[in-house]
Amino acid sequence: MSPPLRKFYMSFAVLCILFQLAAAVPATARAGSSFVINQIPSTKGTTSLSKHPGIAAYAKALRKHGASKGTIDRLSSLAVQQKPKSSTWASKAASSGISNPIAASPFVYDKEYDSPVTIGNQTFVMDLDTGSSDLWVFGKSTNGLLPNQTVYVPGSTASRVPGESFSELYGDNSMVLGIVYTDVVNIGGIQVKNQSIEVATKFEGDFAQEDGIVGLAFDSINQIVPTPQKTLFTNLRSSLSSPVLSADLRHQEVGCYTFGAIPSNQYTPPLTYTSVNTARGLWEFSPAGYGVGSNTTLNASSSDLEKLIGIVDTGTTLMLLDDTIVQTYYEHVPTARFEGGLEAWVFDCGVAGNLPDFRVKVGSKGQSKGQGEFEAVVPGAYLNYAPNPDGTSCYGGLQPTLGEIPFGIYGDIFLKSVFAVFDRGSQGGQPRLAFAAKA
Repeated sequence: MSPPLRKFYMSFAVLCILFQLAAAVPATARAGSSFVINQIPSTKGTTSLSKHPGIAAYAKALRKHGASKGTIDRLSSLAVQQKPKSSTWASKAASSGISNPIAASPFVYDKEYDSPVTIGNQTFVMDLDTGSSDLWVFGKSTNGLLPNQTVYVPGSTASRVPGESFSELYGDNSMVLGIVYTDVVNIGGIQVKNQSIEVATKFEGDFAQEDGIVGLAFDSINQIVPTPQKTLFTNLRSSLSSPVLSADLRHQEVGCYTFGAIPSNQYTPPLTYTSVNTARGLWEFSPAGYGVGSNTTLNASSSDLEKLIGIVDTGTTLMLLDDTIVQTYYEHVPTARFEGGLEAWVFDCGVAGNLPDFRVKVGSKGQSKGQGEFEAVVPGAYLNYAPNPDGTSCYGGLQPTLGEIPFGIYGDIFLKSVFAVFDRGSQGGQPRLAFAAKA
């Protein structure tokens, strides 16, 4: 890691490190543990300058959750067509109000932050993803590997699982398929033995530039056949002080995840809990209302409440919500329009510094503030995702689902606005989500 990147990484990991120092972490799994995983800026694959970062992130989110082939094909093509046309792209980002751009790097637009995970004797840079349930990496025979991607080479601790395989087929006919091993996974100093590792032997489509994915949703949607396996989160539960994952992600900064504890130095009390619907195997919740800008009315009609239902997904960059909710937001943005040539909402970069906040209510409809509800405020600045190649318009961080998926996605733009807890049943009950303001 270069000196500027090392300084960038260290300066923003202070809160995470303070908690890590306060909680001793054992070298092997045992009950009562907690540990911190600090994100690192990704340097895998190619730079984000090879595609339009907004369109590429939009296509990835829709593909992941089952959008149609026609929609994904169009967006994937547009992402290439609308890629930066000159080295002035990073300077356009700065002039558009996007602070701290790092020229020609894969995290210029605040999307490529990953986490180190050791499998066997190899360390991988992986995406911790609450929007899927598979732990998969690339194998040495995988086609189309990107530059400096780490591939899995089974060592002495690995065992091939006979008769087991995995495959994920997406709506646009892209796929990942491969074979299954068990191996020792070390994450945050905790060892999990006999963890199922899905090793891709073939993939088709435009997938992540990480070394792999660590799925942290529920076991019911694990893609191993004929016998679905437990996620890493499930296998960690018996070793944790509490079956929780805390996420303190940061805007244009590295953040961290804490397994087994809720660090009090990372949020401002109280924590507001809301129930999770696990029917889809995802961290799905039902917000109680929304608002735009300084509008203090956060209640919504019954039809709006249905449209707000969504999943909390650390593996998705943007926020995607029902088309009408998104349109309502952009009606408050001068010059905003749905640009047919980009298939997305854009606005003149001249107004980017004055975008209204988007506010989501967590709690029961009709409650007044302070009675078991929380206002999650996504700052307008976070919703200015990237400049477009025309040099005058900017790409919004909130985009519509286009009727392609049956729920919204509260991705990293949302998560970087709040402190979030994924609770697998710390009170002996059903899974819950919790939110609070950042410290």
